[in-house]
Amino acid sequence: MLDLKARVPSRFQLSTDAWTAYRKHTGAVYHAFGNEIDYATEQKIFATQKPFGAVGFYPMRLTGIKKSRCIGSPQMSLITTSHCERTKLYVLLTNKGSNAVPVQIMQDGVALTNQFLETFVTGSDPSAVNS
Repeated sequence: MLDLKARVPSRFQLSTDAWTAYRKHTGAVYHAFGNEIDYATEQKIFATQKPFGAVGFYPMRLTGIKKSRCIGSPQMSLITTSHCERTKLYVLLTNKGSNAVPVQIMQDGVALTNQFLETFVTGSDPSAVNS
């Protein structure tokens, strides 16, 4: 956070997950910026859909999002951690040598295919290459 403060000369809005090390007036954000930032958290609430007695990996389902104002006056409509999550997904999908466990991404209750994810993440149209 101190490195971020050194690189950003003016007041800005910061959104993070609700990890305790960042939050409120005892966390890293307050330690670095004091009251000179508009800061809020976004906590995503998940539920598993694992059938009773089932074995193996079952993806978690997003059931809610809790946004909290922490320091200053952040615009609640702009609070999101999705940009970071999208970047992480892009890195996972493009890192061929990764041993990461594949993730099933759900949108409106429908599993997204890798072709859709490639289009969504990179902005390219994979079908244009194949035709």
